[in-house]
Amino acid sequence: MMAAPTGMTTTLARNLVTQSTDDKSTKNKAFMFGLLAFIGVGTGMGVSYAKNRIGEDKLPSLFGQSLLGAIIAFPAASSLMGLIGTIIGVRSQRIVERQHMGNGQKKDLQTDLSTNMNQLLHHLKSMHGKPELVQITAKAMQGLHIFGKVGAAHLDSDKVPVLLNQALAAIDLSKSDAENMLALRRAVGSYLQVDKPVNGSKWAKYCYAKAVTTKESHFVALLSLIDHSETKKPSTDLTDARKILENRWVPKVQRATLRGFSHAVKPVDIMLGTSMSGTLNKWGTKGYAEKHSAKMADPSRAAQNCFKGEYMVKNMHQYHGFTRGLILIAEGLRIFNMNIILASNANLSRIANNLASNGQRTLGTGPASRSMCHSVGRCLGGALLAIIFGTVVPIFSGPENLDIGTNPSPQYSIANIGILMFLFSIPTLMVMGAAQGAAHLQGWKGNVVKELPPNAKHYNW
Repeated sequence: MMAAPTGMTTTLARNLVTQSTDDKSTKNKAFMFGLLAFIGVGTGMGVSYAKNRIGEDKLPSLFGQSLLGAIIAFPAASSLMGLIGTIIGVRSQRIVERQHMGNGQKKDLQTDLSTNMNQLLHHLKSMHGKPELVQITAKAMQGLHIFGKVGAAHLDSDKVPVLLNQALAAIDLSKSDAENMLALRRAVGSYLQVDKPVNGSKWAKYCYAKAVTTKESHFVALLSLIDHSETKKPSTDLTDARKILENRWVPKVQRATLRGFSHAVKPVDIMLGTSMSGTLNKWGTKGYAEKHSAKMADPSRAAQNCFKGEYMVKNMHQYHGFTRGLILIAEGLRIFNMNIILASNANLSRIANNLASNGQRTLGTGPASRSMCHSVGRCLGGALLAIIFGTVVPIFSGPENLDIGTNPSPQYSIANIGILMFLFSIPTLMVMGAAQGAAHLQGWKGNVVKELPPNAKHYNW
């Protein structure tokens, strides 16, 4: 939670107001528009009030700019949370180091591993002796990463991962599943084995830890073919505190709030003859969001969903060229807003993450803790970003007063991430609205089943 406060805060607010709506939906784009305006104006008013209350000349400055903007900026709060997460993480590690893994924990881990290995075995047997499927699986293991998940040093001449070749070589279709499972486990174990360095130098220790984590990542890439978060819902026992808060407790609060409002508006329904109470009560019913998602994915309801933003983004092939172009522009703006501007904190933190990870590998006794390094990275990256947005950016783009009838008037500037994201959310919402309008004008093609382009290479598994 402390290592990823930016996205967590956005998700919590969205789930509280719009009941876990899809990121691609028009409803989410409209929500982000309103939320960012609120955050941008709110923080702007806070800066203006503090400057008038304390006196701008009494505030500390850097590069000729007041540090106030940096202090109240979200990256600063994120940096503080990263620091808290680091302190808690260090304390947790010290406690865990003195404890032994329980028999129940060992049993759960063994059960999960056995399930995954059985699925992997059947997957490998289905592609045994079929070079086309081996190539497809090799590409799937590499994923969409620019440099691939498996480096060139661990690929054969056909660019197939060595681990995949060893796993396939261990399987003999004439033998039983029990024998093949034992052989597969030995092949994977042999691949993961890394000799410990003879000397105890820091560089040798770093190289050892790097080799271990590299080979482990290859095994994860192989297992991801049959056990991936996008295709298999994780066990609730393995869900972290952030997911529990986002997906369990916040929706409960939202449903309870909606049911409470449904009782409050009953007198209004009686006076005006409306049905707001029933609608709010329906929205507050457990499972409503899941039913909505199922209806959106149901092919038989495609004609009813075809002009909804969420459906349009996920099924662009069903629309004409101009409409598709508008959808791509709207989705591109949303992705840039969320993954570049909002995630600027996280992106900058990754540099510190890697430094912390390499430092722990070199100075520590084993592979680095992912959550600990993320907390350290968020602390340092957030602090640096707060300084950049709070002191450096205003040099090139000074704040302007926004007249909304308050005294003092709030100041707005692109140095405020909320304002910057708000500015990008305006064209995002407008272009998505234009795409929906174009869909009505150009019409819906109705080709629910996506067809491969002419002469496209494909293979029936």
